[in-house]
Amino acid sequence: MIDQHSYHYRPMQKKDIASIVEINHMYLDYSSNSFLLKKLTKEQVLATMKNGVNEYYVVEFEDKGTVVGYIEIAPQIERNILDEVSWKKDVQVNPLKTKRYQYIEQVATHRDYLGSGVGTFLYRSLLSSATKPTAAFVATKPIKNEASIHFHEKLGFKRIGTYTADTFLHFKNYESILYWQTGTDLIRR
Repeated sequence: MIDQHSYHYRPMQKKDIASIVEINHMYLDYSSNSFLLKKLTKEQVLATMKNGVNEYYVVEFEDKGTVVGYIEIAPQIERNILDEVSWKKDVQVNPLKTKRYQYIEQVATHRDYLGSGVGTFLYRSLLSSATKPTAAFVATKPIKNEASIHFHEKLGFKRIGTYTADTFLHFKNYESILYWQTGTDLIRR
């Protein structure tokens, strides 16, 4: 593990777009137990940056300025997806109906830095500065993202529901776990 003091967490800048897209493309093959569902292009990231809806944050090495990971945050989950979530029995009220939360659309670490603490640093940095709870989905079918399930649960995220769809993006019989984190548990870890 690399010393986390050598990392710097900051909002994405235009100069980071190529690095974000490169890291994103490392995880689109679905052949490993860690993958991303959404392919990014430079044009998409630039448009998102300009319209200000989703936010990107990066982690870079302070001494090199090399981007080694990123996280994309959306203001909320699309309503049509939330309407299809089966809530766990102990979840009394859908906490996402308030619209006062942030949604982790995707997070990725450069493959050369897997296991070095970059992902944990991204999450801790995000949650320590969060003013509202955080939601995240993790795929379980047709491909199970074991690494992400373990990661979220290790960081104190709680399962609050399951999303299923006959077709989602290009996947048949899709399923994902919806995780929830208020942020307070993570900051103390």
